[in-house]
Amino acid sequence: MKIENIVVGQLQVNCFISYDEDSLEAMVVDPGDEPDKIIKFIEDRKLTVSRIVCTMHISIILALSGD
Repeated sequence: MKIENIVVGQLQVNCFISYDEDSLEAMVVDPGDEPDKIIKFIEDRKLTVSRIVCTMHISIILALSGD
C-alpha cells in the first residue's frame, strides 16, 4: 500500500491518493481543484479509482461542483 500527496488549487489543498501496488486499486482523498493534475497522476500509474473521499473542505466541494 502506498500513499502519495498532491498539492492542488489556489488554496494548496493536500490531495491524497492511496493505492495497492499489486491490484492498482486506488482511493482519492480530498481531490480539490486541478483535476487534470490528479487524473494525470492516476493515469501515469495505471490506477483504478474505487473510492473518492471528501472531508468537507469548502475548496473540495467547490471543485467537485464545477464552480
